[in-house]
Amino acid sequence: MTGEDRSWLSIGFVVLLSIALAAGIVSIVGIPGFVAYGGVADLGTGVGTDEASEPDAAGIGGDLGASSAGQANATPIDGCETIAEPGRYVLTRNITNNLGTRTSQNCVWVNSSDVVLDGGGHRIDGIGVSDSTGVYIGSPTEAGLENVTVRNLTVSDWHKGIWHRGVAEGTIREVNATNNAIGIGVENATSTRVVDNEARRNLIGVRVTRSTLTVLSDNELDDNYGTGVYDELTAIDLFDREVTVGPPLDPDGDGRYEDVTGDRETDVYDSISLFGIVTADRTGLGDLEAGHRERLDLDRDGDLDYGDVWTLL
Repeated sequence: MTGEDRSWLSIGFVVLLSIALAAGIVSIVGIPGFVAYGGVADLGTGVGTDEASEPDAAGIGGDLGASSAGQANATPIDGCETIAEPGRYVLTRNITNNLGTRTSQNCVWVNSSDVVLDGGGHRIDGIGVSDSTGVYIGSPTEAGLENVTVRNLTVSDWHKGIWHRGVAEGTIREVNATNNAIGIGVENATSTRVVDNEARRNLIGVRVTRSTLTVLSDNELDDNYGTGVYDELTAIDLFDREVTVGPPLDPDGDGRYEDVTGDRETDVYDSISLFGIVTADRTGLGDLEAGHRERLDLDRDGDLDYGDVWTLL
């Protein structure tokens, strides 16, 4: 695009926004419930790329597979337990109808960084107890975890099948989550990969809360009773078209979250949406979470303002 083209585009964009604001047809609304269209809810494939290897957990290689050598070097698990040391762990049998998991308890709890938990194709099965979790990844302190991979596992009949909380550079891969309230949950996490999973017949397939996903691709999120992917979204009602906003995505991996609407496309709606977000934020109509605000600071001046909208043009 030439400088002249960009200038005309910018002028047209400003005129469009001025008309929209003058007519009162742009409104910012919070959508705290299920969203079954556009935005995040339709995402199953193609967000980010999966070319980068997984983190090198505990120095034993990220993409571990199920080789005999890998199995030999792993610590076996045959029941519910807490993983508190770095390393590779492999489930050696199914855990079925786990009657020992009471309310607000976890079957397997990973509370160490640099861990790979390989399910070996086995199942961790609960009895649907309220607030129980099949595999919980999270620190008992506020410090958070880094570099944790859960893979090759089936979780069923839990309140939360997989719950990934406060983890940086984590991966959830080849997990089958079935008949849970929440199949896979990612909360307060950064640079998370959610790849090659199946989430079916859950209330929510994948729930993302205050987190950034480096990759969300090749997941089968069909036949869930509520929605495939859930997030607390914002929507902008523009000319009778409702544009969902968030979480923003970084489609080319350059650290700039240009896909403001999270719909896997970068177009004029991202600029319009960002204008609406900045306006709502600066007038006190919106209250963005800090991480969301940081991701939308496209000109990297430490502030969310109209300069970020101009950068996106």
